[in-house]
Amino acid sequence: FVEGKDPAPGTTPPMRRMKTVSPGYFAAIGTQLIAGRDITWNDIYGRVKVAIVSENFARELWGSPAAALGHRVRDSVPASGDGWRQIIGVVEDVHEDALYQTAPAFVYWPTMMENFGGNTLFTMRAVNLVIRSNEAGRESLLNGVRSAVSSVNSSMPVFLVRTMKDLYDQSMARTSFALIMLAIAASM
Repeated sequence: FVEGKDPAPGTTPPMRRMKTVSPGYFAAIGTQLIAGRDITWNDIYGRVKVAIVSENFARELWGSPAAALGHRVRDSVPASGDGWRQIIGVVEDVHEDALYQTAPAFVYWPTMMENFGGNTLFTMRAVNLVIRSNEAGRESLLNGVRSAVSSVNSSMPVFLVRTMKDLYDQSMARTSFALIMLAIAASM
């Protein structure tokens, strides 16, 4: 929901994707902040009601990334309180599904919030680590991550480890297959 942009009676507001993030997430995935600022640990631990939106979300609703700053959004009708979170930043669009598809509109929430999703205190329990390193794809980095996670919680598994190259290759698989088939057809 976007404050001041109520859907017509009897209609549902457009669906937006959302993701919970912690400070440094955008830098780790190489996504630039276009306007405003990133979420900080003070925002998270202080339970400051903030959000970050994608560039296409900001342009669709306010015309420019900078114009989105200061507006408020929320996930749904809250169980109590108003649930509104102020937009403090706008980031580049992220092609979440595949490079050839239009980047979806996103709202990024802090990993811990009050009055979110019908919960008095919402904390994201499932964690995806995003690590930017020159050691990416090497066993030594994976062993270091496993060791660090184990030192905090020895029963916590580390699984589904992928590099950005793996994700890129996966998103391009259909295109690569089509190009190979065209090459075979052309050669015949």
